[in-house]
Amino acid sequence: MALALSDVPLELILEVVAFLELADVFSLLQTCSAFYTLNNDRSLWISVLRNTRLSCPLAASPHTDLSRPQYTLSRLKSIALHKLRLESSWARPVILPSAKPPGITAFDEPLDIIFSAQGTDILLLYFPRRGQVVCWDKQTALAFPFPAIPTGGQVVDVAAPCDRDGASTVAFIIRRVDAPFRRYAHVVTISHDDRKATGIEHSCTEIETRAAHFESIFVSEDVVGCAVVDDIDEHLTLTVSQRGPNARLSDEASQLVTLHRELDPEDMTLSFVYQGHIYTLLEDGATAQIQHFSRNTVLSRKFEEGQIWLCSIPVIEDHIGAGPFCFMLPSTPFYGVSAVFVRWEGEGAEDSTVVLGFLPCALTHASDNGDDSPLSFSQPCSMAYTPGRPANAMPLVWMDHGGFNVAIVVELARGPELKLVRYHPQAAEPTSVHTLDVPSSIDLLTLSTVCLDETAGTLHLVDNKGMLTTFYYT
Repeated sequence: MALALSDVPLELILEVVAFLELADVFSLLQTCSAFYTLNNDRSLWISVLRNTRLSCPLAASPHTDLSRPQYTLSRLKSIALHKLRLESSWARPVILPSAKPPGITAFDEPLDIIFSAQGTDILLLYFPRRGQVVCWDKQTALAFPFPAIPTGGQVVDVAAPCDRDGASTVAFIIRRVDAPFRRYAHVVTISHDDRKATGIEHSCTEIETRAAHFESIFVSEDVVGCAVVDDIDEHLTLTVSQRGPNARLSDEASQLVTLHRELDPEDMTLSFVYQGHIYTLLEDGATAQIQHFSRNTVLSRKFEEGQIWLCSIPVIEDHIGAGPFCFMLPSTPFYGVSAVFVRWEGEGAEDSTVVLGFLPCALTHASDNGDDSPLSFSQPCSMAYTPGRPANAMPLVWMDHGGFNVAIVVELARGPELKLVRYHPQAAEPTSVHTLDVPSSIDLLTLSTVCLDETAGTLHLVDNKGMLTTFYYT
């Protein structure tokens, strides 16, 4: 005898519904009377959002416990509906800002955004003129009540963040602008609760190793380190230290690693950490090479290579040989994107093309023994193309938390435009290019920073006069 949906035990319904796509959940709740009563079941929404969070970031801290009391039924529903509306809005060729008035803050000096904490109101603002980093509340347009972090130099690289429940850590390299031209690794940990910063910790360590053209910083729960690629000796120098006040990034903590390939001065390289494992990426426009150093190797300072992958970059013939521009890292590779490489070819705005390559990765679900890589790289890059040339400088490119969206200002013959390049790994066409509409009062060529937060549906723009403007696209 067939079992009516109304007779199915509630526990079983919750199990099934939790694994549906978010749009299907809303459809069932609205059209199926057997499910309608679940609309006000808080445990349902907790399960649905927990499952959704396995495939894409949400407007909540990445590791927060959604069963906490502050995540009320209405708030959980709001997070789910926000995600659904954002996906619908961002699928359009031209994405219009919402009717919500933009947030505008005028500073009396230049600034850059160097970090946005997922699911919070927290931005880290860098003020180069005064040499300070400030923890900023983007909702109230005020600084959080913590002392500014002195830098004494220029920010030259920012690591992908390290998140845990209630805290976000980011590291960046400061290069002194006056002699002796030293470099320092700064590590900032921001404690937060219910979207607001509740505390901040900061440490600074001099990087005593020899500098080179390519240098990237990385941070994990346990260590901070940097990777330096020398295009003359064609080797990689990995330097790692335990985090803390006594951290030391010196030659004694370094080791040379073979790159396995010739290095061109225009190749792009970067490094990141996932679950304590270090991954170094080297991209030359034709292939991306990924080297893996296990967590056990890192902690023992032996830096023995675990695995190496070579992923093709299937650029169409008309765009082979595009020159390097920049690379970007998502907040985490958990969702299946480890990096995006941006290249461009041409000279004038009328004959140029921007080429973006999304480097996919996958979770291996290997045992957490400290040796086996939790990530694998078995697919070629997914490519996207948009006419024009990148505008001004690298800060006008920003990758979101999950790695699925890149905002970039491009110069076209008809004028500059703000593009949103999206990656859809499950779609027949894995990439798409959209236009983010901004008011004509915004001069895109005067911008110094673009910051995209896909979990909030917001876009932060900073111009060279110190004006911070926030637009809402949901």
